[in-house]
Parts: sequence; C-alpha cells; structure tokens
Amino acid sequence: MKNYDKVFEKCFNGWKCIHNTCSNVVGRIWFVWDPSCYEVSGIIVDKQYVFCKVVDIVSKAVFYMSVVYGDNYHVIIRQLWKSLEENKLEVAPWLTAGDMNIIRSELQSLGRGCPPQSAMNDFNQCIEVLDVIELASQGVNFRGVRIGRIRSVV
Repeated sequence: MKNYDKVFEKCFNGWKCIHNTCSNVVGRIWFVWDPSCYEVSGIIVDKQYVFCKVVDIVSKAVFYMSVVYGDNYHVIIRQLWKSLEENKLEVAPWLTAGDMNIIRSELQSLGRGCPPQSAMNDFNQCIEVLDVIELASQGVNFRGVRIGRIRSVV
C-alpha cells in the first residue's frame, strides 16, 4: 500500500491504526481509533479480519472487536468462519463488524444472483456457533451496492 502513509496522515492525523497490509497486499481492513479515548491491541491480523482488544481509557471498560472483510469466494470465506469459531469469546463483550460478503438468505439478494446455498448455510451455521445477533439499525443499508458518491453516512 504505497499511499497508506499519505492517506492515513491526511484523514486520521493523530490517530492510530491496525491494518492487514502484511496479511493482504491490498490492505483491505483499517481499524482506526483516537488514542486519547481508547487503548487498542491487535491480537490477530488476518487476510479476512483483524481481531483487537479495546480498552476505554476513562471507564476502563474492555471489549473485543473483529473487523471483517470476507473474501468473495465462498470456499475461501469458510476459512474466516472457521477462524472466528476457533477464537470465539464467551466471557467478554465482542463486537463483529464489517463486510461479510455473504447474505443469510435469498430474501436479502439484490437481484445480482445468490451465492450457493451451501455458502449461506455455512454463514448461518457460523452465526449460530458464535451466538451473535444482528444489531437493529435505521437508515440506508448499503449491502455492498455501488451507489456512486456517498455524501454522509449515519
């Protein structure tokens, strides 16, 4: 990522970052935070996800975060599900966010075809094993659709 330093300094001056450039030439995941608010330590840096421990500096509250960018190919994304399952946390708050590059059912398809049923089944099984829930949200749900320039994201 030849432009990493220039882009990071311009957009996140004074902040810190853990990224997966060493695991993925493209460096698809940047986990960025304000060090005056949080202490963050990378635990696992992988091609498809970054797993971190986050501590709120003021309250000392601790949680864990997985930032995901799943592969487009369902055979490779299975490695992500397996790794998340192997590193499942049961004793601390854990937030998983990002682009999973998969849908849970055909009802979520936006008309560009569906992934194989086996890929959706694998994703649903992973969700069940991890015992995670999808948080309620409001507003536009992009679901990977290219919609041109985005003015603001809430």
